[in-house]
Amino acid sequence: MSFWVPASVISPVIDVGGKGLHLQKLMSWEAPVPPFFVITTECFKYFHSHGKLPEEIEGRFETFFKTHETIALRSSMIGEDNLDASFAGLFETILDVKKDKWKESLVKIYDSVNSPRVHEYLTLKKLKVELLMAVVAQAQVNVEKSGVLFTRSPVEPTSALAIDAAFGMGEGVVSGHSQVDHYQFTRSGELILQVKNNSGPVLTEKEQKDLISTSLEFERRNGLPSDIEWGYKEGKLYIFQIRPITRPFEPLTFFVDTNLSESYPGTISPFSAKFVQKAYHNVFRESAIIMGAKGKRLEVLDSHYAKLISCVDDHLYYNLEHYYAVLRALPGGEKNIENWHKMIGGKLSGSEVPRHATVLTKVETVNTLSSLIRLGWNHKNIFEPFLSQLEKTREEIIKEQEGIKNSGDSISYLSHLIERPMGFGLTVVNDIFIMMGLGYLTRTFKRKGISEDNVIDLLKTNDGVDSLKPLELFNALVTNLSAPFVTKLEKAVMIPGLDPYKETFAALTKDGHASEVKQVEDFLLRYGDRSFEELKLESLPLKNNPKLFVHLVKWAKNNPSLTKSVYAPAVSVDLSWSQKKCVKFTREAIAMREATRLWRGKFYHLLRMQVLQMGHQLVQEDPRFKECTVLDFFSLNHLEWLAYKEGKLDIGIVLKLIRERRPWQTKRQQYPEMIEWVESERLPALDQTPTESEISGQGVSPGITEGVALVLESPNDALESDLKDFILVTKNTDPAWVYIMSRSLGLISEKGSLLSHTAIIGRELCIPTIVGVKSATNKIKTGDRLRMNATNGKIEII
Repeated sequence: MSFWVPASVISPVIDVGGKGLHLQKLMSWEAPVPPFFVITTECFKYFHSHGKLPEEIEGRFETFFKTHETIALRSSMIGEDNLDASFAGLFETILDVKKDKWKESLVKIYDSVNSPRVHEYLTLKKLKVELLMAVVAQAQVNVEKSGVLFTRSPVEPTSALAIDAAFGMGEGVVSGHSQVDHYQFTRSGELILQVKNNSGPVLTEKEQKDLISTSLEFERRNGLPSDIEWGYKEGKLYIFQIRPITRPFEPLTFFVDTNLSESYPGTISPFSAKFVQKAYHNVFRESAIIMGAKGKRLEVLDSHYAKLISCVDDHLYYNLEHYYAVLRALPGGEKNIENWHKMIGGKLSGSEVPRHATVLTKVETVNTLSSLIRLGWNHKNIFEPFLSQLEKTREEIIKEQEGIKNSGDSISYLSHLIERPMGFGLTVVNDIFIMMGLGYLTRTFKRKGISEDNVIDLLKTNDGVDSLKPLELFNALVTNLSAPFVTKLEKAVMIPGLDPYKETFAALTKDGHASEVKQVEDFLLRYGDRSFEELKLESLPLKNNPKLFVHLVKWAKNNPSLTKSVYAPAVSVDLSWSQKKCVKFTREAIAMREATRLWRGKFYHLLRMQVLQMGHQLVQEDPRFKECTVLDFFSLNHLEWLAYKEGKLDIGIVLKLIRERRPWQTKRQQYPEMIEWVESERLPALDQTPTESEISGQGVSPGITEGVALVLESPNDALESDLKDFILVTKNTDPAWVYIMSRSLGLISEKGSLLSHTAIIGRELCIPTIVGVKSATNKIKTGDRLRMNATNGKIEII
C-alpha cells in the first residue's frame, strides 16, 4: 500500500478516510475542487511505528509545493462523517501551510488523535474503534466568501435547503467564529428566509442559484442529504468538502398545485380536503375500469389513485410520484407526463420523481388503446348521454335530500354521496383525449419546423364553451336590473344560509319589482350554485351568499363588458387532413371538459347543501352546537362526522376539534406552486421581494393590448375597484372569475398553462392572455400602465 494516493483515484475508505474518499468522489464528478492528494492511513501507522515520516511522503510534498505556494492540511478519519458519529471539529485542520512547515503541521494533526476531547467524544458515543487517520493535502484557495450548505436543513423545516455564508475563508463559518448570513431556500431555489449579519449581502442572486443547483446535483450523486463546504473567488465556485448529514430525515414528496389551484386555491377546509382526495380516487378508478383495467392491474393502480392528492398545510397538491405512476400506466408511457405538463403546466425541473412499475405490457397497451379508440370514435354518442344522465342523477339526489329530516341521516347521506359513483371517470378519459391530441399536434408541427405556439390558435372552439353560459345570462340580467332595484337589494338584510333571499324577494315583489325578482330567481336557479372558489365546499355560492351576489351585480353595472375585441391570432397554418381531424376532435374534447366542469360544480353544490343542512339540524337538535358558525361544520371531514354519528367521537371532542381547527377559516397564506417538501411540515411563506428580471410568461390567447393593471389576490378584491380599461393580474383563476375576466382588456396569471381554465376562457372571450408569469402580483402594482404581447408572452410596465 502506498503512503499517498492522487485525487483522481477513488480509494477504499480504510486507506483515505471519509473526507479523502468524498473529495475523490467529487473529483470523479468533475466538481470544482482545488488540487489535492491524500496521505493514507499507512503513513499514519508508519509514523506511530517508526516515529518518523516515510521518505515517499517527503518526495510527494516536494513535488506538490513546486506548483502551490501554500496548502491546507485536513484530517480524514476512518469512520468520520458517518450516520452514527461525525467527529465534527475534533481533529486538526491547519491552513496556510508553507513548504518549511508541512512536517510539523502533519505531526500536529496526527497528535490530535490523542486529545482529551476525542476520548470524551468516544466515551459519549460509546464507540470502541481503532483510530486511523488519513490526511488531505490540498492547494489553498484564499476565497473571498465561503460557507456551508445543507441540502436538508438540520432544523425545521428540514425540507428546506440551508446556507450559512460569510466573507473570507470558510473555517470561521464552520467554527462559528464568523458573522454569517443565513439563507433558507426551497429545492427549486425560491427564497424562504434571509437573515443578514454582514454589512452587505454575501451571495449574489446568481451565486445562490449556481450553488444550489451544483449542491443538489452532488447530493443526488452522493445518494444522501449532504452538507457541502464551498467558497467563491473572483466569481468562481470551489467545493472543499461534501459529507452526509448525520441524522435521519422524513422523505421528501414532490408536490405541484397547477392546475389544481384553479379549483382549490389557497387554504381549504378539512371537509373539502378529504372529500377531494376521495373524489379523485373514485373518478380515476372509474376511468381505469372504463379503459379495461381489472384484477391485479386495477389493484396496483388503485393504490396510486388513493394518493393522487395530498393536503399539505391546508392546501391541496398533486402528488407527482403517484400522478406520474398513473400517467405511465396509459398508452404512451413517459410521453404522457410531458403532454400532461403541456396541458396543465407545473413541471419541476432538475428533480427526479420516484418511479413505479406501472407501464403497460404489450397486451395491456393493445387492450387500452382499443378501449380508447372505441370511446373516441363514439365520443359524442357517449358524452352527450352522459350529460343528460347527470341531470337525472341530480334530480334524484335533490329529491332524496328533501326527505332527510335529522342530522344523523344527513351525516349518513353525506358519506353516501361521497362514495356514490357518478360516472365522472369519463372526464379523465376526455382529458386523455385532449392530452393525446395536443401531443400529436405539437409533434407534427415540430417535424415541419412550425412553432408549437401555433397550436394555441387552433384550440379556440367554434361554438363557445358551457363555462361562458353563466356569463351570458348574467350580463343580460345586469342590463335588465334597474338601479332602484339593485339599491333596494343592497340595503336588504339577508343572512348567508340555506334560503337567504326568501323574505327579501317577497317584499320586493310586493314593491313592484316582480319581473326583476323573477329574472334574479331564474339566474340563481340555473347558475346560483357558482361562486368564486366554487369547488371548495365551504365557499358559499351566489344563491347562498346574497352579499357576494349583490356586490357582483353592482360592480358589473359599473364595469360593462367590453365589446371591442383585441384578439389577434398568430400566423395561419396550413393543416393536413389528419391535423384538421385532430384539431376538430381536440376542440370537442375541450368543450366537453368545460361542460363537465360546470356539472362538477353542480354536484359539489349538492354536497355543500347537505353539509349546511346537517349543520342547521345539529344546531336545532343540540344547543351545544349553537356556538358553531356555518364554516365550523366544514372543520371535520365526513369520516369524523360519521364517527360522531356512530358514537365513536364524543360531542366534547367534536367541539374541541372545531375550535382547534378554526384558523383555517382566516388563514391567508401564499402557497408555492411547485415544491419538494415533507408532507407533515408547514409550508414556507416565500420571500415576495420583486426581482429585476423581465416580466414574461406563456402566451395562451394571442393579441397585443395596453391598459391599467388591476392586481387581485382574491376575486372579491375586484368588487372594490372601479378601474376602467384594466388588465387583470392574478395568481390563478377559477370558473366564476369569468364575470371579472370578461370585463378586462387582458389577463395575466402567475399560474396556468395552455389548457388551464384561464387560457380556455381567455381564448373563448378573445382576450389576450399570458400565464405562468412568475411573481406577477409582486412585480406589477395596481395602477401600473401595462403593454402586454400575448403572442410572445412579453409584458412591459410603461
